Amino acid sequence: MEEQFFWPAVRQALPDGDELADRALQQEDLAKRLLQQIEESEAGSGEFDQALSEFVVVVREHIEFEQDQVWPLFRQAAGRDTMEELGQKMATAKKVAPTRPHPDTPSTAGAQKTGGLVAALTDKARDLLTGRRPHQPPDPPPT
Repeated sequence: MEEQFFWPAVRQALPDGDELADRALQQEDLAKRLLQQIEESEAGSGEFDQALSEFVVVVREHIEFEQDQVWPLFRQAAGRDTMEELGQKMATAKKVAPTRPHPDTPSTAGAQKTGGLVAALTDKARDLLTGRRPHQPPDPPPT
């Protein structure tokens, strides 16, 4: 969802938005690859433990980058209406988003909107067949 809506908005709103978005997308792509490796590894194996350790570091760095660098700049550049509209678009997109990592899908907005839809349909069918969906936490209540 960030690839479809947030990062394009950052690119448009900030003078160095391309650099910020590119850096964030690289972090997110690495996290997706690590998640895929975790999913494909046997729990407790060396490969699993290594991927999990790397994933924790990568995600923490990404969260810090977004919270400390990107969001403060974006909040200043984008108006309240833009922020609310962006939030609504992302909340709507979440309902039809993939439920698993897809590291081979390019992180461009166009690829996510088309390839992401196919991936989401496949994921949701797989979730239904495996019973995965009921074990996920529910969406938070609207504020």
